[in-house]
Amino acid sequence: MTKTNFTVAMAQQIARHTDRAAYLVLGAYFAPGTALEATRDASNGIERTIHVITSAKKNIVAYLPALPKRRKTPGRKAIYGEKMKMYDMFDLWAE
Repeated sequence: MTKTNFTVAMAQQIARHTDRAAYLVLGAYFAPGTALEATRDASNGIERTIHVITSAKKNIVAYLPALPKRRKTPGRKAIYGEKMKMYDMFDLWAE
């Protein structure tokens, strides 16, 4: 078990014990993507009880799911969809 998974598991236990949502504040040591994936995997589709707050660079990006191809073409299926710059999303929320 990685340190990130262990930390998320501890936060989930605290959230269950207190019957409230937990805020997990992570520093630069933890990779934001890994922490978010571990939180998603730990929830297993049940109500989200852990909120992750972490630091990230200004150039961090996220990808939408890849759209399926309309017809069969040779080659590998797309892994990533459209790229979104996460820093720009904060500008949208500020407006």
